[in-house]
Formats: sequence, structure tokens, C-alpha cells
Amino acid sequence: DSVSFASLYDQTIWPLKLAGNDYTFPSWPSIPPQLSLILKTVNVQIDLEDFTNEVKALVPDVKNVIRMKNKFGNNIHMIKLELVSPLARQDLIDAKKLIVNYISYEVTEFLAPVTVLICSKCSGIGHFRKQCTEQNETCKTCAQTFAHLKNHHCTMDPLCKHCNGNHLSNSMKCPIIKTFRAELTKKILNTNVRSSSTADNNNNNNNTNNNINNKYIYNPQNFPPLPTTQSTLNNSVMLKLDELMTKMSEVKEHLSNLSSKHEKYEQFMIEKTQNDERVNQQIELLLLNDQDLKKDLLQLKLLIERRDNLFMKLLFPMFEDLFSHIAALNQDKRGNTLDADLKVRLERYLIQVKKTKEGKLCMT
Repeated sequence: DSVSFASLYDQTIWPLKLAGNDYTFPSWPSIPPQLSLILKTVNVQIDLEDFTNEVKALVPDVKNVIRMKNKFGNNIHMIKLELVSPLARQDLIDAKKLIVNYISYEVTEFLAPVTVLICSKCSGIGHFRKQCTEQNETCKTCAQTFAHLKNHHCTMDPLCKHCNGNHLSNSMKCPIIKTFRAELTKKILNTNVRSSSTADNNNNNNNTNNNINNKYIYNPQNFPPLPTTQSTLNNSVMLKLDELMTKMSEVKEHLSNLSSKHEKYEQFMIEKTQNDERVNQQIELLLLNDQDLKKDLLQLKLLIERRDNLFMKLLFPMFEDLFSHIAALNQDKRGNTLDADLKVRLERYLIQVKKTKEGKLCMT
């Protein structure tokens, strides 16, 4: 039951060792419906985290606060409270309300979805196989009946026994099964309402008996009438609160957008600074390379000047003297040329040397 579950759920009461061995809890079990409650008419636009903290501050035995959803996955105006104490749950049920942030919310019991029994023999609704009175077995896929399903070769074409729909006979999406489930749920709810009303009547009878025993005389004039409920005012206040919550959520969203943009801008500035540093380093490297290149050019220029001086002042005069000496040797005592071809070649060489010297002089 819920009492034993709550006791075992509390890890502080467990021994440090079992049979002399250390142990750990790998996970927490889920809270059963017997320890759960429902808060009604909770605005879907509230901050669930703040609401959870406020509820846990008011009721420390609340373990989880869960926003309920409809079949489409949308949030609805109900909050599920999962508690770890049956006494705290009963206190909330007796109080029938919980005031959170100056707003009163109705508290009701949480009823888990009703489980529909479907017979595995005849695919009937509301009984087990052992309670089935049918003689033949029914295939849950094609809805055909046979004495023994082992001898049945199914066509594998889904056909519901209840509604002739295109699904299995034990499928929960069958409209007949859905209707049965809804009626069963209503019956359980009506039973709970009658039991609660009976309990209230018993309490009233007990109070009446106590009053009679105490010889208390009730005089309505001693009690002033209660003020009428101002539903219109409450509705307007609730509307204004809803508008305020909506605007606050919009402001929060706007601030979160600004914060994200600011973070992106800061990241951009950091990356820009890093890129600027890399560019400056590359510029400094280029300047150093430029200085090295200038030094290399200067050295190359000096080498070229030395080579030019070598050719202009040493090699070219030496070639001219050499060619002149060879030309003198190419003549006899009378001044006649001994080898005409050699003379022509020597003259051509001298002309080339002169042109080369003139070209060097023009370049300088």
C-alpha cells in the first residue's frame, strides 16, 4: 500500500549494509497514483520552475510537480503532485485546496487511466481467459474463430472483432474499447463521489450528535451572513493576472533574446581581437622579411658591382691586350698578315669587347 511504499521510499531508514554487504540504489521508483494529487485551474503560462519551488516550500513532502498534457501533447490547466507521505496527501485532500502565490487551487485525487481487461481466448472485453465461457478461440488479428488456433493459418489482414475496423481486436484504439473504458472511468468516478458524499454526511451526523450531546442551541442571528462572492471582480482580477503573466513571459523571452545576442556579440569581439592579433603578427613578420630582403638586395648589388669592376678593370683590358698581341704576332716583318681568318676573328672579338664595355657603361 501507499504507507509501506512511502516507508521503503525513504532511504534514511534503510540499513547501511545488507547481510554484511554494501549496496546502492540504482534508480528511484516512480510514484504510484495512490500518492498523487491534481491541482486544477493552473494557468499554463506560469513559470513551472518557480511554481514547483513554491509548492515544495509549502509542502516539503512533494517529490515531483508535473504539468499534465492532453492527447495532442499540449499543456492543460492541471498540475500533478507526487508526494512521498500518505499523511501529507490526506491533509491536502481534506483541505481541498492549496494556496500558492496568493492563488487558491482546487485539490483532487489523481486517478490513473483505467486498464481494460481483454480476453486472450475470445478477445472479449471485461474478463480473463480463465473466466471465458466461449468454446472456440478467436484470432486477435483476423477475428476468425477456430477450435485450436495452432491449426489456424492467419491471413495477417487486421480485422477487429468488435467494430470490424482495420486493427487488432485487442487494440486500445478500437472505438468499442474506448467507449467501454470511458464508461468504466465514469463509474469509478461516480463511486468515489458517492463515497465522499457519504463520508461528509457521516461527519455532519456526528457533528449534529455532538451538538445535541453538548446541548448547544444554534441561533442564526448570532452569525452574520457571509458576503456574496464577487465573481465578476475575481474574473477581472484573474484576467489581469493572466495578462500580467503573459507580458512578464514576453519580457523574459525578450531579455533572453537580448542576452543571447549580447553573448554572440561578445564572442564576435573576442574573435575579432584574436584575428587582429594574428594580422599584426603577420604584418610584423612581413616587415622582418622586407628588412631581410633589403639586406639581401644590398649584398647582391655589391656582388654585381664587384663583378662589373672585375670585368671592366681586369678582364676586358686583359682581353684587349691579348688580342692586340696575337694580332701583332699574326704579321710578318713587313707588316703583312699571316692568317687572314685569325685577323678577322680577332677584330670581331675586339668589337664585341668594346660593345660590351659600352653597354656596361650605359647601364651604370
